[in-house]
Amino acid sequence: MTTTNELQAPLTMMGAPGSPYTRKMRGLLRYRRIPYVFVQQNSRQAAALPKAKVPLLPTFYLPDASGEIVATTDSTPLIRRFEAAFSGRSVIPPDPALRFLDELIEDYADEWLTKCMFHYRWYHEADATKARRVLPHWGMQDVTDEEIAPIQKMIGDRQIERLRVVGSNEVTAPVIEASYVRFLDVFDAHLQDLPKRCRVVRRCRGGPAGDLRRGGAGLGRLRRRRVPRPRPRRRHDEHADVRAHHAHLPQ
Repeated sequence: MTTTNELQAPLTMMGAPGSPYTRKMRGLLRYRRIPYVFVQQNSRQAAALPKAKVPLLPTFYLPDASGEIVATTDSTPLIRRFEAAFSGRSVIPPDPALRFLDELIEDYADEWLTKCMFHYRWYHEADATKARRVLPHWGMQDVTDEEIAPIQKMIGDRQIERLRVVGSNEVTAPVIEASYVRFLDVFDAHLQDLPKRCRVVRRCRGGPAGDLRRGGAGLGRLRRRRVPRPRPRRRHDEHADVRAHHAHLPQ
C-alpha cells in the first residue's frame, strides 16, 4: 500500500465498537492494509479532536482543500477518497457494470441491513436488555454498577424509542426479519460458491492451483469446509424457528 495524494497514514478514526459504520470502515482499512489509529467515542482523546458539523460515526480527521485538519464523516465518499489516496487492494471494481453492482450492494447494506441490525438489537426485550447493559461499557470502563445504571437506562430508553425512526414496529417486524433471513440465504450461497468461482478465474488467468496466495490450496480447504451460516439471535421460544415463523410471508 502506497500513498498517492495528500492523505498520510496512519489515519485517525473516532468511533465505537457497536457502530455498524465504524465496523464497516475498520473492515475496509484492515482489508486495504491502511494503518490507522482508533479513538473511542466519548474518550478524552476524542474530546480534543475537531467536531464534525453533523456528528456521525465513524469520524475521520483529514485535511481539507486548505490543508486544515477537519472532522470528516459519511462512509461511502470516504471509501472513494481512500481509493484515490492509497494504492493496492482496491475495493472498487474497474468495470462500470460491476462498479454499479458494487454501489447497489453497498447502498442496500447501508440503508436496509442497518435496519435489521437496529431491529434485532432493540426490538426484542431480551436483546434490548443485553444491549443496554453492554454498550455503555465500551465507553465507560472504570465505573461501578451503580454509577453506570442510569446511563444504561438512558441509552436503552433512547434507542428503543428510536425504533420508530428506522421503521421497526409490530407491523414491519415480520417484514424486516423475513428480509434478513432471505439475505442470509443469498449471502451463504455466495460464500459457498466463491471458492469455485475463484478457481475458475485463476485457471482462466493461468495461475497455479497450489499457491495459497493465488487461490489454490487455501481455497480448496475452504471449499471442503462449509462456512457456518449465522442466524438471527432469537431468545424467545415462540420465535425459535425463524424459517417456520416466516413461512407464511410472501417471498
